[in-house]
Amino acid sequence: MRADEYKNLKIGITHGDFNGNSYELVLKTLNDSNICETITPVFFGCSKLVSYFRNYFKCADFSFTPVKQNEVTHNKPNLYNIFNEEVKINLGEITEQAANLATLSMTRAQNAVSSKMVDALVCCPAHQSMLKETSPNHKGSGSYFVHKLQSTRSMQILCNDYIKLTAATAKVDYEELCKLLTVDYLFEKIKTLHRIMYYDFMISSPKIAILATNSIDDNGKFVCGKIEKIIEEATELAVQNKIQAFGPYLPSTFFNNNEYQKFDVVMTITDQQADTIFSLLHGKDGVVYTSGLPFVITEPYNLVGQDAGDCQSFRSSLYLANDITRNRRENYRLRKNALGRDNYSAEKSNNTVERNNNSSERKKGSSEGNSTIS
Repeated sequence: MRADEYKNLKIGITHGDFNGNSYELVLKTLNDSNICETITPVFFGCSKLVSYFRNYFKCADFSFTPVKQNEVTHNKPNLYNIFNEEVKINLGEITEQAANLATLSMTRAQNAVSSKMVDALVCCPAHQSMLKETSPNHKGSGSYFVHKLQSTRSMQILCNDYIKLTAATAKVDYEELCKLLTVDYLFEKIKTLHRIMYYDFMISSPKIAILATNSIDDNGKFVCGKIEKIIEEATELAVQNKIQAFGPYLPSTFFNNNEYQKFDVVMTITDQQADTIFSLLHGKDGVVYTSGLPFVITEPYNLVGQDAGDCQSFRSSLYLANDITRNRRENYRLRKNALGRDNYSAEKSNNTVERNNNSSERKKGSSEGNSTIS
């Protein structure tokens, strides 16, 4: 292992909506010196805003190390200053300047991770209306990068200590859903989710549960509609391809009986269903991981009515970005070593065959020579 691999990973942080709670989350979280024992945070923010909010939130003893010439100081909170002009603060309001700076912070952060100045990104909260380029079919800051990078295999995983949840579609209209959802479509989603669990979460044989969309009838019996039959066929196809995917499960009994604890990840059909379930299962500590991109992106899961100063979700986002990035690198190292061993074995086998062939030729030549002499 190289010496630089022992260093903390550099986790970039976008500053989101500065009129919201983003600066509060960053300052209060990074004010804990224990954070820098695990990661090296790089905040893509504005020095003038940092000065203002340090006084506002009484964090006068906290300070950033400025990033100069793209050089990051390890084991210290770093500030990459994105804007030097005056900033007008209107707390609680969505302003054009706040929207522009939110986008600017994300652009600077993307450039930094692409140039390997930082290793992964954590996005502070920003209202969807502020990110004008974001696809309307996605939610959250991570979707800004999905749309910008035109990723077709991205899935948003809702994570906390209790459960991992994702959705097969963003559709909530039943007629549109029935047109979109096919056995092949769902099977592709299952395969993608299996890869995410394997490569990003280091789960060697992940178990996937898929929830039904229909409920029970007046007699208390499970209603198996068109979507549930698609789930059945897709899971059968998955099992045939050695993927442990099972369903459909009725949500009420699945969670009332704690069946979800037997699975590594749960897939719902719509994101509305996933959001509802996750918010009821300690969502305030949750993280949204946007997969399928060249780099790792996480963000805190926001609940309506949640204390704006609750930093646990943001702290978890930092640690998860760190963990998944390390998992990806470890998997890459293992695959590279395995490929090297395979190439070595193949080369060794070819050399052995070549030596045997040469030996046979020499014996044949010797035999022919003896025959000629005699």
